[in-house]
Amino acid sequence: MDRDPLPLPPPSSPLPLSHHLLSLPNGARTLLYRNELGQQGILNHIEDPERRAEQWWRERWNSDTPLCVFHGLGLGYHLPHILERAERGTRFLLVESDPWTFSLCLATTDARPVLDHPNVEVLVTESPREASERTHAWLRRLGGPELQLRFMVDPPSLFPKPTFLRDWFEALAAVAPELASFLLRSLLDYYPKPANLGVNWPIIQNRPGIRRLFGRLRGAPIVAVGAGPGLEELLPILRVAQDRVLTVACDTAVAALARAGIRVDIAVAMDSGERNRDHFLRARGVEFLPVFYGGVFPPLLRDYQETAWIASASPFPTAELLELEMHPTRYFSSKGALVLNQTVGSTALDLALKLGGSPVFLAGIDLAYCGGRHHASGTIYDGSDQFSRSQPGVFEVPSVEGGAVATCTAFLISLLGITHQVRLASVPVYNLSRQGAIIEGAMGRSEGLLVLEELTGSASEAPAHRLQGEADLALRELCQPPRERRAGRRASDSVGPDGVGRWRGELAPSTRLSMAQANLEVLAGRWPEPAKALAGRLSILQEGVLERGERCEWSRDEEGYPRMLIMDRNGHTLAETPAVANPWREVREWTSAPSGDRQGLPTVLGVGLGFHLRGFLERPGLNVLWVWEPYLDRLLIGLGASDFKTVFNDPRLHLSVSPSAGEFFVQVSSKMPELLAHNPLRHRPWVLPGFRAWVSREKSEYLETWVHLFQEIHRATPASPQG
Repeated sequence: MDRDPLPLPPPSSPLPLSHHLLSLPNGARTLLYRNELGQQGILNHIEDPERRAEQWWRERWNSDTPLCVFHGLGLGYHLPHILERAERGTRFLLVESDPWTFSLCLATTDARPVLDHPNVEVLVTESPREASERTHAWLRRLGGPELQLRFMVDPPSLFPKPTFLRDWFEALAAVAPELASFLLRSLLDYYPKPANLGVNWPIIQNRPGIRRLFGRLRGAPIVAVGAGPGLEELLPILRVAQDRVLTVACDTAVAALARAGIRVDIAVAMDSGERNRDHFLRARGVEFLPVFYGGVFPPLLRDYQETAWIASASPFPTAELLELEMHPTRYFSSKGALVLNQTVGSTALDLALKLGGSPVFLAGIDLAYCGGRHHASGTIYDGSDQFSRSQPGVFEVPSVEGGAVATCTAFLISLLGITHQVRLASVPVYNLSRQGAIIEGAMGRSEGLLVLEELTGSASEAPAHRLQGEADLALRELCQPPRERRAGRRASDSVGPDGVGRWRGELAPSTRLSMAQANLEVLAGRWPEPAKALAGRLSILQEGVLERGERCEWSRDEEGYPRMLIMDRNGHTLAETPAVANPWREVREWTSAPSGDRQGLPTVLGVGLGFHLRGFLERPGLNVLWVWEPYLDRLLIGLGASDFKTVFNDPRLHLSVSPSAGEFFVQVSSKMPELLAHNPLRHRPWVLPGFRAWVSREKSEYLETWVHLFQEIHRATPASPQG
């Protein structure tokens, strides 16, 4: 049958070179995507994209399938593999969300064998709704989604349109509810979370996000230090200037700076590999403010669990866009996103700029093989060929010394990204290196040394002191409860906690019983059925034995905050509430994360001790908060340790005590049917527990529960007229 003509960009339209840069390193077509945050995405591997494409398909295509929807044609390296499978009978719908990428593909490769193939249809559209409608029509025409269907997405292709996949799947789930669960699982697969995040999660929750220091050092001179060979010649200069500048060091440079007697104010680590810890083992005893990506090697984060500040980063900034409402992903991104353009040098530069640094100096960020060396002496890569073996590609770039200098894949990609960051910077950036690659937009060494010398003789407050003061202030703010709770530290009754949830005495059985009875009186006024059921189980508060044989131990920390430890019959810990030393620290991090642009279904799984509920209810603009507690006994033991009277009296709070997702959905839909207009692929509820399992591919009680909930919602969601 005839197919619609492809909507190509008009030939006269100017190509947005600031966002799409076609490069030909060693003759390989490579497309660089750049966004307004300074992050850069690489489409196609810069060394050997044809071999990489072959490997990509070999790993992801283990058997033929009748139907395949493929997103992102890129520059055409996927086309031979699509053609091969189309010849074997697979029907393809190729969706490209970026017309400019598609035009570059047609300009650089012969795509006619694929575009003309009877088993291939192509859709070029920037509209997720159009993609949904065309995908649905394609499925219906070829037999419906009951056939075996495969979605394939090359993640780098999402960089120019980071929300496209999410919005496309959302719209498709609305017109094809039977695909909703499949699409949800696909989203989790296309945006995998590093396993290290799950291991590091307890520490992540306990430590502040570096976002709290963004802008607080405005006007402070900052030097971002890498471990290129040129660092050695700059060490005496940095030693003289160290009291007048703030030093932000890459992980690779920390030991070299410390050995030279140069103070390190901030150390940045963004690599998740095991070897990353070795940089810091060489710097034992050196004090600095660690800024770590939450997915770093877990033993490294444990080494600095009392001092680390957490940052988030993604080479392709799409993961946090999966969630517009509160969720571990959204919460983690709120810690403070930093740019990561292949090497941590780009992260150190981005942090210097986001702290408010002016001017900013680059030292040892050479991004080239200077004199045949890739790192300064004293680093773990000095004298080792491990780095060179991991970077087989060799390229030439302009040198600051004139002529050209050799570089490798990682350095070249980082050079392109850092050049983009410098061009976006609103403050002067000076490159102090005498050797290495030219960083276009950065002013040179002689100018930078003059400015640095002037700073050395100034009498302003030392930036290191400013950093310490701002960090101390941010930590104090984090430990404080929300402002309404901070004002009145009242005692609710003779046995209850004070206004911020701290107990004056021990949580004895009689005390827990009195607290629960006071809470149940308020609960019965709005939710009489669970209150009645709980009233018949009060013996649990005295014995600590739950209905399913689980045990609960109540305790009180040094500050007086209650804690609950829930264990199974064998004494294994099932849950600990709260999960952090100071519950208000975590509450302030969660509730200060950016909100979405549309109201969805803000939902908390589990009542716990109520700290998060109070924090959310004090969040500006919140209209409704659903709380789903599937375990009646866990609700009861929480009522015996915390004052819920104010929470239960809040009209915005809706509580569902039900064991199944279906029952919870019935309650939500009967009270607020308008919520069905919002597709839950976009507005997934916020889940506090279960993150450790959620970041892995393993099935978990919590993940399965939410999937069942989405299925219930989609079964009850009327299909759109187009469907």
